[in-house]
Amino acid sequence: MLKKMIYRDLKRGKAVSAILALFIAISAMLSSSATDLLYSFFCSMNNFFALSKTAHLLQMHSGPMAKEEIEKFVKEHEYIEKCQIVTLLNVEGDSLMIDKEGNTELGSVIDNSFVMQNGNFDFLLDEKNQVAEVSEGQAAVPMYYAVKYGLEKGDTISVRTKNGTVHFTISAFVRDSQMNSSYISSKRILLCEKDWRK
Repeated sequence: MLKKMIYRDLKRGKAVSAILALFIAISAMLSSSATDLLYSFFCSMNNFFALSKTAHLLQMHSGPMAKEEIEKFVKEHEYIEKCQIVTLLNVEGDSLMIDKEGNTELGSVIDNSFVMQNGNFDFLLDEKNQVAEVSEGQAAVPMYYAVKYGLEKGDTISVRTKNGTVHFTISAFVRDSQMNSSYISSKRILLCEKDWRK
C-alpha cells in the first residue's frame, strides 16, 4: 500500500521528485565533505602539535624568578614529564622594524621577543614542518608577519639597540604552536644563539 502511494506521488510530480532527490544528494555530499574537512583539520592540528612537541602548559613571567623552586616543584610532582625554562628577549615596538617600508611596531599590542630554538620541546617549525634553524645574521619570523606585511625570504628586519641598529635577513617563516594565532598577543622571532647573546 505504502509502496503504491510513493510510486503514484513520484509518477505525478516527476519534476518535484527529481529536484528533491537532487537536493538530498547535494546535502549528503556537502555533509560528507564537511566531515572530511573536519577530520583533515584535526589530523593536521594533531600532527602539528606532535612535531612541535607543544607544551601542555605555558607560563610567561617577568622579573626575578626562583629557578630552584621551579626545579624542586617539578621533582616533587611525578606527573610532570618535562619542564624547561626559556628566556625571551623582549623588544619594544618602537625599536623593531619588520615591514618592508622600515616602519616600527610602535603602537602594536603584540609583545615581540627574540628567542633561541628550544632544546627539549615547544619547537618553532619552518614551512616544511621541520624544527627551524637559523645561522648568524639570520632570523626566522612568525608566519603572522609574513602574511601581514607580505614578507619574503631575503627581506630584512631591524632592531634598534643602544649600540646602533642591527639587521637580520629573513631565512625562514616559523609556525609557533603556542603563539601562531593572530589572537595571541605575543610573537617569537627565532635567532641563533650567538646573535641572541649579543
